[in-house]
Amino acid sequence: MMSEVARVLAVDKQHLWVETLQKSTCNSCSAQKGCGYGLMNEAAHQRRNHLKVVIPAEDSCHYQVDDKVQLQFPEHLLVSGALLVYLLPLLSMLAAGAVASYWFSLEGEIVLASAVGLLLGFVLVWWRSRGQSNILAAQVRVTLSGRAKTACGDIIHSA
Repeated sequence: MMSEVARVLAVDKQHLWVETLQKSTCNSCSAQKGCGYGLMNEAAHQRRNHLKVVIPAEDSCHYQVDDKVQLQFPEHLLVSGALLVYLLPLLSMLAAGAVASYWFSLEGEIVLASAVGLLLGFVLVWWRSRGQSNILAAQVRVTLSGRAKTACGDIIHSA
């Protein structure tokens, strides 16, 4: 399981909107210059991510805005997501280029078909991610960190 610290932004009956807090460990990594994640993180200037996480309805009263929570998710979610985002557009571009080179002889048509295949790959990633977002959000476990859960209805005073 991988974990990330987050801050609660909003609480619904069955969802938490959270913002990730933990900064990247890119500064201590040996592949710092050649890593795509490190470059994207640097370009985003440590921009925070907002996520919607599914929680059981009976637990929604335990969370408050500005609580710190621990998000835990299986590693295979990260790996399968990376494969989908990076490989599907690339493979669709290569497949479209291969089919176009079989049908057409002009280089411009093959390049155009490859570009259309790449665009189709991006659309497929977008479509697949929209359909899977609730399923993936349900696989994330949320635990409260920093204070103990109280019974629903208790008033919590922060120090």
